[in-house]
Amino acid sequence: MSLLSDLKLDRSFQEFPCRELDASKAYSHPIKETVQLNHRTNEERRAVLGCYIICTTPIQWTMHMEGCLQDLGEHPEVPGDRVLVVLTQLSKLKSDLHKVSTWRQIEDPCPQTKSHRTLHIKSLRGVLDKIKSSAPPEILGNKIVLSCVYFTEALINELPLYPLEMPQQMGCFDFGRTECFFACLQAIKHCIENFVTFAPEVVHSHTMTIHLHFGRCTHILYRLSLMEDPSWNRGDIPHIIDVLTSIDQCASLYASVPTAVGMDTDGSDMYTQVAEVLRATKALWRKKFEEAGVIPPFAKDQHSNNSTLGADEGGFDPPADGWFADIFQWGDPFHIDM
Repeated sequence: MSLLSDLKLDRSFQEFPCRELDASKAYSHPIKETVQLNHRTNEERRAVLGCYIICTTPIQWTMHMEGCLQDLGEHPEVPGDRVLVVLTQLSKLKSDLHKVSTWRQIEDPCPQTKSHRTLHIKSLRGVLDKIKSSAPPEILGNKIVLSCVYFTEALINELPLYPLEMPQQMGCFDFGRTECFFACLQAIKHCIENFVTFAPEVVHSHTMTIHLHFGRCTHILYRLSLMEDPSWNRGDIPHIIDVLTSIDQCASLYASVPTAVGMDTDGSDMYTQVAEVLRATKALWRKKFEEAGVIPPFAKDQHSNNSTLGADEGGFDPPADGWFADIFQWGDPFHIDM
């Protein structure tokens, strides 16, 4: 955001030559005239949209950004311009999705809540379908774009799944929630399958956003696996996507990154530590799933290996690592609030 402001790329095409900071001179004459700024170049438009995508702090969408998006979409100069346009559209959609997802934190007994959520979901799905239909096929074949598309689709369909409302608590079946449940699982499956097929060299160059796609998807699966709801059978989840196997595959992928990029490490690098965290998480989640009856007790994972940590082996203590504690805000080891 600072880069965007320093370069004055977040300003509109018309700007006052200077701004009067003295309130007593607010009505001074003559009135300052606006000056026309130089025509924006595609390099400047790319900078604006790129900052919007990578900025961790939400940025308000402006008409200037809309103009940059439209101009770059209509007059691309390089193949990456179309990719940038689609990623920006998806980022804006996720920002809109975040605004309507705050209802999940509030138990609203109002009977109109359900209808409002249904409208939100239909609207968000419509926007996502429009983005996919307008994007060229070669852009939708980009694995980074696919990760963002699947992740956004999963978040949209997750909206009506929390919290339990009174009808669900009384044992009533809701077909709409069932539809969203399976659509969410399918989107998560595609997102995870796409992620684990990245080459280790490519994973090394990923932004944090792509890494968090996998983390968020597995957390959604974890929550759904431990939720009792009359609208779906949580026992169907392992038949669609096995979260424990996916975690093990991702751990192996991260563990292979240092060797693939020629990194000289003693095991303290981010990728090796993430692999250890994932393997320990797998053991703890397996125990939790067994206790909840999601998987049979003492079930063996044919994809597991000797490096998988047991829940009580204590091979790695993530809260002791400042970087992990700061990023994931861990308190108790691997604790996930339900």
